[in-house]
Amino acid sequence: MKGNLSYLPAEREITSVDDIYREEPANDPYMVTSIKIRTSLRNRIKAAAGIKGIRMQDLVAQALAEYLDRHE
Repeated sequence: MKGNLSYLPAEREITSVDDIYREEPANDPYMVTSIKIRTSLRNRIKAAAGIKGIRMQDLVAQALAEYLDRHE
C-alpha cells in the first residue's frame, strides 16, 4: 500500500455507525470531507442545486441521506 502507511483497517466487524463512533455528537455538526467526482456530475449537482435554490452541499447531503435510508 502506498501513501499513508499509518492507516490500518478495523480488525472488527463494522455493520453500522454505532460500531465506529461511541455516540453521535449532540448538535450534529458539519464535517469536512473530500471526494472526487467527474466534472459532468459536479455540473449536474450545481445546476440542480441552483434550480432548487439550495447549496450544492445540501443537495448532496439530501441525496446521500435518501440513498442510505433506502439501502440500510
